[in-house]
Amino acid sequence: MKKYILILGVAGVALGSYCAYAANSATMTVTATIAHEVNIRNISNIDIGTITIDPSESSGSVLEDNCAWNRIGGEGNGIKSISGSPCGYFTADFSGDYLCGEAFSVTPEYVTWNNMSFNFGVLDTDTSGRCRVWTELVYSGSLPAQDTYNGSLTIEYQL
Repeated sequence: MKKYILILGVAGVALGSYCAYAANSATMTVTATIAHEVNIRNISNIDIGTITIDPSESSGSVLEDNCAWNRIGGEGNGIKSISGSPCGYFTADFSGDYLCGEAFSVTPEYVTWNNMSFNFGVLDTDTSGRCRVWTELVYSGSLPAQDTYNGSLTIEYQL
């Protein structure tokens, strides 16, 4: 008889504990900050050089194409020659399978100066983290004056 009561007593305690446990609940909030360490190095500046403009033309534009100027001269294009390059480079280690143009941005993206617009962007050059910053130039309506422009770009990791 004692064995029967003992077994029944254990079963009752176990069942009671289970019911009390099932009635309890809690909510936990989890926060995390992800940081990316990106080292930008081996920066080479953009040296556009001298831009020669035909004063008889009221507009001109050149585009970057594989780090060379595209559309220099030609009928109706006032930009006749440029002595330098539209590109600069930097190297960076960054996470993921992203391309330089997806992972980095330049600020400002464009500058208007002396009736001329400079447009800037980032492209890839190879898979070793070497990134290319490009420039395109446009002027329209008014001939730029003879002058020298010196500016700077900020390269930012945007992912």
